[in-house]
Amino acid sequence: MAEKRRSREQWRELVRGWPGSGLTQAQYCERHGISTGSLSRWRAVFGREHQECGGPA
Repeated sequence: MAEKRRSREQWRELVRGWPGSGLTQAQYCERHGISTGSLSRWRAVFGREHQECGGPA
């Protein structure tokens, strides 16, 4: 399967979508054609940004 490049905003939407999906991380990633490692990495990136902007820890 060829790797698909996603924009930062597409990753933000994927990260936001997982908690309310009712799926495990592995199921969610499989459904969206992404790796669990990539989802975890982007969750960390957006989490750091949120903290740097004064969001709750």
